Amino acid sequence: MSWLLNSMEQKIAEIFCYSKSSLQLWETFKEMYGNQNNVARVFQLKQEIANLQQEGKPFVQLLGDLKNKWNELEVYRPHTMDATVLLKIAEEDKKFQLLSSLDSTYEDLPSHILMNSELPSFTSVCATIQREEVRRKVMNIETKTNIYETRAYLSNHKHTEEKVYKGNRPDLKCSYCNNISHVKKRCWILHPELKPLKFIKEIKALRRNFILQFLRLIMQRLQTMDFEASLPILLILSMNLLLIFRKRNGVMTVKE
Repeated sequence: MSWLLNSMEQKIAEIFCYSKSSLQLWETFKEMYGNQNNVARVFQLKQEIANLQQEGKPFVQLLGDLKNKWNELEVYRPHTMDATVLLKIAEEDKKFQLLSSLDSTYEDLPSHILMNSELPSFTSVCATIQREEVRRKVMNIETKTNIYETRAYLSNHKHTEEKVYKGNRPDLKCSYCNNISHVKKRCWILHPELKPLKFIKEIKALRRNFILQFLRLIMQRLQTMDFEASLPILLILSMNLLLIFRKRNGVMTVKE
């Protein structure tokens, strides 16, 4: 049994080193490696040979690469005159050409077919490809349907959300300003950038009118009494007017 283990690579020999007999080791080794299918490697080699290009390399290097692949291919497909083997090779070549002509989206399908212990017939390969094509179409339809449904839901949800904040909503109350008809994230005091342009223009006009009225009042007071005597009255009056202005317009500041 030792000569069998010594003929293996160390990592592989470690798997079988506890076999009880040479027969058990041989049967286990044969079961794991004796029935390996080389069809996938043949398919890969034929693709590499067909796609090999010089790409600026010296001709000698190109020729060496081709000969290496040809020699390896001959190991898996030795020359023969057996008609049965030749028919089998011709059938395999048809399958290889069919699989290599598929779109890149079918990349996993050739690997799945070639990894079978026995390569399926040409008809079975065609049937497998057709089933995969139908499955992809069905999945694509379902994916598009889900996308359309999601977009419709988002559109309806957005439309509903916009309608919520139009008109009076006594059931809503802002936790920031304690006013009704809106919530905190739609509060114009906290978020002045949410104000409609028309409303901002009206606020600016009211502010200008307030300033003009306040200036007129100051001028009138200055004409009737001296400035030092009228100053406390002017301060109290200005504060009252400012509070009235804020209460009526429900705004602390207006973003210019």
